[in-house]
Amino acid sequence: MNGGQRQRGQPPTEAFNRTLPGYPFGTAITNPAALLMAHQRQGPATPPPTHPGLDSRITAGLPQRAATNQNAQAGPSTRSAGTLDPANAAAAPGGGIGVHPATAQRAQPAAQERALPECPREQRYHEERDQLREECDQVREERDRVCAQLREIIEFSEQEVLRIRAVQATNTPALEPGPPPPAAPPPAAPPPARAASPPAAPGGPPADAQLAAQANTGAAGPAAAALPAGNPPGAPQPAAAVAGGAAIPQLLHRLGNQAAFHMVANQADIDRADAAKRDTRIDAKKVTLPELISGTKASSLNLPIPPRVEAAFKAYSYVPYTSLTTAARAKAQQGEEEVVMDARSGFKHKVLETAGEKNISKLEWQAAGRAAVQRWRVHYGNKRADALAAHHLVVEALALAHSWQLAMDYDVQQRTLAANMVEHDLTDLDLIALAMVQLKYMTISSHQQSAGPSRQYPSSPLKRPSPSGDAAHAPQAPPRKRTNRTYCFRCGGGGHLPGDYVASTTATGRIPATIVRSARSKHAMAAPGGLEYCFAFAQGACKQQDCNRGHSCSICGDTGHGAGSCKHAV
Repeated sequence: MNGGQRQRGQPPTEAFNRTLPGYPFGTAITNPAALLMAHQRQGPATPPPTHPGLDSRITAGLPQRAATNQNAQAGPSTRSAGTLDPANAAAAPGGGIGVHPATAQRAQPAAQERALPECPREQRYHEERDQLREECDQVREERDRVCAQLREIIEFSEQEVLRIRAVQATNTPALEPGPPPPAAPPPAAPPPARAASPPAAPGGPPADAQLAAQANTGAAGPAAAALPAGNPPGAPQPAAAVAGGAAIPQLLHRLGNQAAFHMVANQADIDRADAAKRDTRIDAKKVTLPELISGTKASSLNLPIPPRVEAAFKAYSYVPYTSLTTAARAKAQQGEEEVVMDARSGFKHKVLETAGEKNISKLEWQAAGRAAVQRWRVHYGNKRADALAAHHLVVEALALAHSWQLAMDYDVQQRTLAANMVEHDLTDLDLIALAMVQLKYMTISSHQQSAGPSRQYPSSPLKRPSPSGDAAHAPQAPPRKRTNRTYCFRCGGGGHLPGDYVASTTATGRIPATIVRSARSKHAMAAPGGLEYCFAFAQGACKQQDCNRGHSCSICGDTGHGAGSCKHAV
């Protein structure tokens, strides 16, 4: 056996087991004939690699291997004995000349793997790519079609504009409307090349003058050139011009005159618009006042309504008539409206006080009622204001028929109901409400009568009983006048303190003293000299030589006594 050959069952040599670079798929070559057969399948485009040492060994070993195969097999052999024919090698069932059967079996899966079709994922990728390309082609075709239509429309519009300008320049009468223009007219043929300007006629204007005249006519020159030759301005227009005349009014409306094509306005127009805008802004800040009436005088007693009372009128809330008196307005005018601290909103005004509203005098109630009717007329209209005025007449009638206190109870009750229920009508007398008020007063009167004068009993059983007989009829000393009366040092009335209630006048008819807002006490009052009234002097316990406060009566103004011992107090 040759040194280049091996027996059956022996492993291939190391030279045939290594992977050679440049071969398909980097296959480990174990048989030279299989290597040549693989290159033969690839075709002439891929020549086999050349390895001098390996090729010489392949050429030397092929005849010997062929002879060995012939001796080993019995019967006729299908293999060629002398040469390596690629056609015979491809047709041989053993995989080629001198190829071991086991080697041919190992080479068949590699060839089948190379012949497999594309995987489904790659095939789907190629299909989607082809579909996207088709869609892109369709979009491009649609875009080209739309652009072509737009170009046709623009060309048609330009032709119509030139035609309109030519008609305007030649002062031709308006054409009769014809059929509408086509939606997508065919593109117009390019205009013929302009001929060279003819030489100036002898005796005519020079060329520069002709150019200036053509520039002064504006667009009439190109428009006149676009008109068909041999058709003077006075001659009738051709059928094409008459057919296109229907679009003239529409295009004139859309395009307007030549100045409409300017995107920037004139600077003078811009300045005028800015000036008008500034004047409008200044006029908005001006206050519009009514005309001044000659001889009109305002009364010093007509003080404005306090802001919080006006806010209550706007909100259709209950407004006590004591907040509309002259004293309450004067207090608000001087900034004496009391405020309270709120944890959420900080300082805010107190709610309108209703204490003492039923004790208001008739004159003050009538003045407050007139003011309330006037505010109702402003905020709610004439109908509701007339209803409130009718309610005031009902209250005055009840005061004449029963008592002023009963009338005030009825008034407060009805106005409270109207504030809580918008639909409540104040025009007529409410018999049910009047019955309730009368029942209340009848109950109070019956309790007072049933109580009667209290019987005097000795405070202690150890005291002697009162004398009887003549001693009982003996004249007794008059009861001593109580000096610990409780009344207001500001107005002399009872039932309240100076800072809780403000009357229009004091018990002597004077204007009440003003509350000092900067003092620690809310009941501190200002004396005429700019000082504060001394409450110790009012109670008769002040040493004037050590006190720097005002020492006079805050009710009547007398300096001989304090407010605590004033005889004018209630």
